[in-house]
Amino acid sequence: MKNIEVVRREVIDNLFDMKTMQTVWPVWKATINSLLGARPTVRSLLDLGENLADVFSSTGEAGRKQDSLSGGGAAWEGLVCWYLNLCLVDTPCVVFKKAKMIPAPITKSITVLYGTVATNTESDLVAVTFPDISIREVPPVYKNALCDQFNTDIEVALRDVEVCVIQCKTNWNDNAQIPMLWDMIYTSARSGLSGASQVSVGVDGFSVKQLKSFSYAFVTVPSNKKAKYKSESTAVLRVRPLSGGNYWGKASVPGVALRLSDILGRNFANAISSRPNGWPADMQTSLDRLNQDYGYFRLGDGYKV
Repeated sequence: MKNIEVVRREVIDNLFDMKTMQTVWPVWKATINSLLGARPTVRSLLDLGENLADVFSSTGEAGRKQDSLSGGGAAWEGLVCWYLNLCLVDTPCVVFKKAKMIPAPITKSITVLYGTVATNTESDLVAVTFPDISIREVPPVYKNALCDQFNTDIEVALRDVEVCVIQCKTNWNDNAQIPMLWDMIYTSARSGLSGASQVSVGVDGFSVKQLKSFSYAFVTVPSNKKAKYKSESTAVLRVRPLSGGNYWGKASVPGVALRLSDILGRNFANAISSRPNGWPADMQTSLDRLNQDYGYFRLGDGYKV
C-alpha cells in the first residue's frame, strides 16, 4: 500500500466508527453493490455518483423523516466522503471528514479570523492533494498526534498543496446561502481584496494564499424532493458561482447541478492525472482489487479492522 493510502484507510476507518454509519451501512452496502454490479467498472463507479441520493434515501421509510433514520447531515457527509475517497484511491488526494486528522499547517491556512475570534468554516469535508515530498514521509500508522515530521514536511511544501473545501447539506433551499458567503470570504482572501477589514484567513503565519490552489464546493442530496430546481431558482443562483462547483447525488441537469463524480475533473484533475496509466485504466485495476487491497471500504464480507 502506498504511504498515502495509510492516511485514506484511517479516514475510512474513522467513518465506520460513527454510530450513524454503522446503522445505515448494511442497507447502503447492498444498494451500492447492486449499482456497482458483480464486477464493478469505472463506468458503474462514475454512475454511482448520480445515484447517491437513492443510496441515501434507501434507509428511509414512509411517514418517517430521513434525518431520524440516517443521522441526516452526518450520514450524507459520510457517504460523500466514502465515495470520493473510493474514486481517489492510489492518488495523492485524500478527503478528510475529521478536522483533527488534517495536517496542522493546512488547517491553520484555512482558518478564518473575524477580528480576534477564530471561526471554523462550514468545512464538512476537506480534500487535500499532497505533494510528493510530503507523501514520502507519511508514518506507517497515521495518527495526527504522532505526525510532527509529517506536519513539518507539509509546512515546507505548502505552496504545492491543493485544498478543496466541500460543504455537504441534505437540504438545498435552506443552506445555499452559506457556501456562497464562505466562498466569497476565501476568494477575497486569495485575491488580496480587503473589503471586510475585520475578516482574514490564516493563523500562526499561515495563509490560504500560500496554497497552490483552493476551491469551495457544495454537495447536496437534495432531500426536499418536492422542490423543482431550475436554472433561475434562487437556491441554484446562490451556488452557481462557487469556485469548486455545485453537485448533487442525482444525474446532472444543465444550469442546475452536476452529478458528484464530475467533481473529480474539476477539482482533482492533478490528482487523478498522477496515475501512471491514466485514471480510467488504473481505477479499473483498483476496482478489481476492491475486496483485497481496498477491503476497508467495506463492500465485501469479513473485513477486519
